[in-house]
Amino acid sequence: MKKNTWYLCITLCYVCFSWQSSAQSQSTENFATNGSDDAPTVLSISNTDITVNQGQPIQSIFLGTFTSHYDSPTGGTGWCDDWYAFNLEVTGGTSDGVSITNGCDVDFNGLDVTGFTTITITSVNIDDYIDTVYFDIDLEVTYQTPSCLAPGGMQASNVTTSSADLSWTAGDTETVWYIEWKADTDFTPGNGEEDGADTISSTPEYNNMLQSLMSETVYYVYYQADCGGDVSAWVAYSFVTLSEPPTNDDCANAEVVTIGIDTCGPEITASNNEATNSGVAQASCATATYSGGDIWYSFTVPTGYSMVNYTRNASDFSTTQVELYSGTCGSLIEEGCTTSASHSFSGLTSGATYYLRIYDWGNNDFGDVLFCLGVSSPLANDDCANAEILVQEINIPNAESATPNSGTIEGATNSGLAAESCNSFSGTANDDVWYAFEALTGNVNITVDDETVFFDIVIQVYSGVCGALVNIGCADAGNPEEAMLTGLTPGETYYFRIYQYGDTSNTLGKDFNVKLWSSDALSNTDIEKEQLFTYYPNPVNDMLSIKAQSNISKVSVYNMLGQEIIRITPNTVTNEVNMSELQAGAYFVKVIVGEITKTLRVIKR
Repeated sequence: MKKNTWYLCITLCYVCFSWQSSAQSQSTENFATNGSDDAPTVLSISNTDITVNQGQPIQSIFLGTFTSHYDSPTGGTGWCDDWYAFNLEVTGGTSDGVSITNGCDVDFNGLDVTGFTTITITSVNIDDYIDTVYFDIDLEVTYQTPSCLAPGGMQASNVTTSSADLSWTAGDTETVWYIEWKADTDFTPGNGEEDGADTISSTPEYNNMLQSLMSETVYYVYYQADCGGDVSAWVAYSFVTLSEPPTNDDCANAEVVTIGIDTCGPEITASNNEATNSGVAQASCATATYSGGDIWYSFTVPTGYSMVNYTRNASDFSTTQVELYSGTCGSLIEEGCTTSASHSFSGLTSGATYYLRIYDWGNNDFGDVLFCLGVSSPLANDDCANAEILVQEINIPNAESATPNSGTIEGATNSGLAAESCNSFSGTANDDVWYAFEALTGNVNITVDDETVFFDIVIQVYSGVCGALVNIGCADAGNPEEAMLTGLTPGETYYFRIYQYGDTSNTLGKDFNVKLWSSDALSNTDIEKEQLFTYYPNPVNDMLSIKAQSNISKVSVYNMLGQEIIRITPNTVTNEVNMSELQAGAYFVKVIVGEITKTLRVIKR
């Protein structure tokens, strides 16, 4: 009786040992690729690509689910065998030499590929169109259960530029783990190739220990369990340390930007990757939401300029907020804001330093902003005294037939004359440009139309002289604008200015065409007046020569303030006016011949 009991015990123990030593595990490993079905696209799998067995002997491998998606990883799955198909080839093992052509999902499922060397799946285009296809296949791998199960699920947390915490899940009940790591390059664990190694006990975590790492670097980590007499296979993991914040992460370290003269300066690449919160409160003029991630720049306004043009060429941000400050870091004064691709910051102080702050709305878009800064030289006709002279056209049937004269308000500043009320609107005139013309007829039309960039045009027309102007007409009703003037005195000089209605400092690219015309013809008297005398040169360096058909009774020269500075009564048909002592600029020369008076605008060099 005792012998039978002892024999039974031996048998049961043997069966138990045999079952434990041959225990099996099954895992699925997925392989995928994508590309053009016509290229073709090939998915190649080698037996060395199998890793789910944790280094344990493989007992069988079967093809599992094969899936193909049209155009995206989540695209339709119903187009195989209609638009495209796949060829399968196996080398080595149970299915050595097996080839399936123009197959789809179910044609591959369940094939025994145990012991394979390579598996190749190739796309086939079976229609007249080239399609993008995403396809993948599961390999069902059965292998001997390891005596020491590998840990898994490693995660990196609290990652900084120089440190990280690691945690993972135990494979079984082990309480000891080994860890090795290396920067930049993958390696074979256990061979002494690592940058660092350690032993962890009690809990599967490695906190406050991984220090002195390099920023913006891939770290390869291997870890394994110690089951007390046996160890698991090594498990691979990797993470990337954070980048260093940009050097211009706050006002005190603002990057200096070079200002271009009459052009946009060097293009600046502004990156908010890893940018932090500078601690400066959001500007009141900003329209975006500030959540940190601001970057800072500074510039000095070139001597003689008071407006700086900002141009954004590209941005990875959904909304790019720009804020401008004067003052000093810690005592900043808000000057302006914009989210536009171009903007003119005006009213700046020549030679002063300003700070430009850039950030993304919500700080949830990361990347680059490409921008530049420049100044435009003051326009020649930026004020009344330097008004550009236009010549009126006559016998023009309509505005479309008139000759356009190109103009711009880009770079224009405030001439100092407040806006006049027009059609019950006042507007602003902080970017006005000036023109002058001699009326040839009583009726004159001024037509202005913007070119590539829309802006709300205002026209205001004056008689008189600079410094003593009289408002005689305006246009502020639409775009294009047209001022239709009546009752003008032929031979008299009139002025008009053009500006944008709104109180905006943005003048970049705001060009226009101005036409000065009338459908009227010259009267005989007007023709005689035009032919009465000639004058030259204009511009003049010293002597202005005047020649008339009758005696010149009087010549008067006025400055732009209307002050008479020269008076001559020659009573001859020719006369020379000495302007050599006058300062450079524009002057009016009034000539009286008989009963006819004509006013000329002359430029003194």
